[in-house]
Amino acid sequence: RRARQREVDETPAAPTRPPPSAMASIARCNAARAKASVAAAAVKAANGRANAMQVWKPQKQYECMSYLPEMTDDQISKQIDYMIREGWTPCLEFETGNADVQLNKAMGPGYYDNRYWIMWKLPMYGCADGSEVLKEVAECKKEYPDAKIKVIAFCDKRQMQMAGFIVAK
Repeated sequence: RRARQREVDETPAAPTRPPPSAMASIARCNAARAKASVAAAAVKAANGRANAMQVWKPQKQYECMSYLPEMTDDQISKQIDYMIREGWTPCLEFETGNADVQLNKAMGPGYYDNRYWIMWKLPMYGCADGSEVLKEVAECKKEYPDAKIKVIAFCDKRQMQMAGFIVAK
């Protein structure tokens, strides 16, 4: 009987709830603390230097991977080698003017200009490695120095474009 009485005495009492106005001020205080801890973590992640954080500068995005910095020839070659391993045929396209896709309402609903770029030569059937494509990219740059150039890959089985990325902006 004494053990049971001791258990009853040791059980914690139910916490009393503060009034609603106090709850609102506690919630505001907790939110401010959470924001401060997130900001502190962000500064700590930037090695303690607030000037290490970067501001996003909007740029025109064209294709897959266009948000990345310019790729090196080695990186481009690796992407092309992947295309070739998959059995796809690499091809170059370029655009000398404005490469932005625009809705042309004068031509009717759903008609867009600049969906298609100019093909550089023919698709590179039988291409064995990325260096062959890089030579063609260099030739295209030489012929059209201000053009935007992209490498695309076609699948002969599915009869469609499987990959594409900008190599010169």
